[in-house]
Amino acid sequence: MEALSSSDPERATVALSVVRALLGAVTPEIRRVGFVMDGRRIQILCIHDGAPSESLSEEMNDVEAEILGDFAADVSVEIQLVRLDAPAAIEREAVWVYARKEGAPN
Repeated sequence: MEALSSSDPERATVALSVVRALLGAVTPEIRRVGFVMDGRRIQILCIHDGAPSESLSEEMNDVEAEILGDFAADVSVEIQLVRLDAPAAIEREAVWVYARKEGAPN
């Protein structure tokens, strides 16, 4: 994927970058991954169960680096790990690119 240089990243390009970066990086505690864009700032939201494991933190650091590599140097990328234990509903607004299958809340 070529680095973007002159304009703000497009939603589809960011979505594809995040999906590609997640390949092989999704750990069992991840419930959803999505992103929010604000100009040249991309915030990746990783909703997970329980306290973040060391492997989750390491995987998400790698994901962040992979995404950063897809864009120009003036585009910022930040991973935010958000603990929200199942079956709590995820009510955050984002462009969701990964969601694990979960049972319906009671």
